[in-house]
Amino acid sequence: MKDVIMFKLISTGEIGHWSQTDSSMNEICLVGIAGADQSGKSTLAQKFQEHGYFSAEISPILMEAGRPLGWNGTKDNTPFGREFLIRLGMALKQEFGDEFLVQLTIERAILKGHSLIVVPSIRTLKESGWILSHGGIMVKIRRPDIEQKTIPLYLEYLEQMLYHYEIVNDKSLEDFRDSCEIVISEIEKQEKTHL
Repeated sequence: MKDVIMFKLISTGEIGHWSQTDSSMNEICLVGIAGADQSGKSTLAQKFQEHGYFSAEISPILMEAGRPLGWNGTKDNTPFGREFLIRLGMALKQEFGDEFLVQLTIERAILKGHSLIVVPSIRTLKESGWILSHGGIMVKIRRPDIEQKTIPLYLEYLEQMLYHYEIVNDKSLEDFRDSCEIVISEIEKQEKTHL
């Protein structure tokens, strides 16, 4: 599996496109979003999209890599559905490093010409560290009622993650969307001062 996936990624030039010292990073606004499942990451990413950001999702990479390996084409709860994609992602991270999928997702977005990029699924300390080490901004979403049902190890990662902004999603959807707009506005102001 490793050889097939690496051959495809290297032969298409989708890995190793830029590094921390690449001057083009100065022109990229990169935002990572961390939070428990159902905390509001997709809602925040959607708000960023309304402001011109490209949502760099990891799922398409897993789906592309999973097809030749037996993925059934759905995210259902069968052995070759959602669970298969989760295991594939874990295997890729174990083989190539926790930050591999995030890096690849961002590099693909840059190759497509995007300069405003949001990654709505930061799950590990190394993923958030990679975002931060490349000049990115981290936003953490907390939703106390959902966190009770979250895997304890992931909650530990969330507590240890460094972030620039935290949104607590504990009121109405409208209140949460208003909080998202405030954070995006602050990030846009910050980015304008760096240009």
